[in-house]
Amino acid sequence: AGYEDRRQFFEKGAKKDCIALKPVHCSYLRGRVVDKLSGEYIAGAHLTLLNLTTKDQKSSITDATGQYRVCVDNNCDFIIRAWKENYSEDHALVSTFQTEGKSGFVYQDLQIKAAAARGEEQVGTEEAGYLVELDQIYYDYGLARIRPDAARELDQIALFLQRNPQLSIELRSHTDSRGDAAYNKELSQQRALAAADYLIEKGIAGDRVTALGKGEEQLLNDCVDGKECTEEEHQVNRRTEVRFFEK
Repeated sequence: AGYEDRRQFFEKGAKKDCIALKPVHCSYLRGRVVDKLSGEYIAGAHLTLLNLTTKDQKSSITDATGQYRVCVDNNCDFIIRAWKENYSEDHALVSTFQTEGKSGFVYQDLQIKAAAARGEEQVGTEEAGYLVELDQIYYDYGLARIRPDAARELDQIALFLQRNPQLSIELRSHTDSRGDAAYNKELSQQRALAAADYLIEKGIAGDRVTALGKGEEQLLNDCVDGKECTEEEHQVNRRTEVRFFEK
């Protein structure tokens, strides 16, 4: 009881393997935790999943190949946190809405960075909430308008906020180091405001959304003024982050 039926046929005399049963109303959340710089898989990384609907938490640890798998409730939203001692943290939004009748799997990889790679003795976060980096919110050079690819990402954020009215967010926009620092600060503020206005137009209350432009203050690599870097290296720094807070 409580598990889905499954049948598997074996040839006579063949070695019989175990049959894994999946609980009813359960989806499997799976993925890998990798090093953000090298792309290598990280074994022994810890994962914590907060169910925003039920407030329950589940934990897991990656195996030797950096993989994890957790059975989670359907029709729920989650915030997943990956961490390991002497590494940075990573958070991601995960939803199991509209997964029934499909493969039953939800995939989410996470990236953390070793403290030594950042020249730090310890890595952690002292800020409240859950910081999620949104890789798909891009802007045209020197502009703050919301592009179609960014709109799709923001539409998902809007749905997430509509289903979880206890959450508020802070949108943080960053630039690379090229150009004047004061100009970059203003540009990043305009970009954050554009994203906030988009969410408000989707019906999210204005007091739940804060816009913050960080300019070139928080580079993720050493592509500082005067150093030659590739376009891909500069793109790492041009990012939008969302910090979620529970009321």
